[in-house]
Amino acid sequence: MPDTFAPAIDKWVAALAKAVGTPDKNTYFVGHSIGCQTILRYLERTSTPVGGAVFVAGWFNLENLESDEVRSIARSWIEGKIDAAKVRTALSSSTLIISDNDPYGCFDENKRKFAEIGSKIVVIPDGGHFTEDEGCKELPAIIEELEKL
Repeated sequence: MPDTFAPAIDKWVAALAKAVGTPDKNTYFVGHSIGCQTILRYLERTSTPVGGAVFVAGWFNLENLESDEVRSIARSWIEGKIDAAKVRTALSSSTLIISDNDPYGCFDENKRKFAEIGSKIVVIPDGGHFTEDEGCKELPAIIEELEKL
C-alpha cells in the first residue's frame, strides 16, 4: 500500500480498488488492522456485491496509540464515519477475528460496530493485535473463517 508509514484513506482505497479490478461475488477480502478499515471504505464506495471478508484485529476506534504522530495519522480513520448500510449492500458475509487483549483497546465498541455490518465475531483469547512482534506467526482461524464464507 502507498505510504505505509502515513496511510491516507483515499490513497489506500484507490490502491485497493486498482488491485481488485472488477469485483464480483467471487471476490473475497482478508485484512488486518488498518487494512480492515480500507476494505470497509472500499466496500462503502461500491454497490457491487462481493463474496465476503475476514477482518483480523479490525477496528473502528483505537486507544493507547504510541505517539502524537500516530494519533494524528489515525484521526481521519477514526473520525471518518463508515456507512454500515452501504457496506452491508456490498458485503453479505464477513467475520471479525479479534482478541480480548488487543493493546489498542475498544474491544466492546469494535465488536459492536462490526456486528452492525453483519460480521460474525470470533474472539481469540490473549491474541493481542495478532502481530509477529507479539508472537503471532500463523492464525489458522483466518483460513477456517474464509472457508466458511
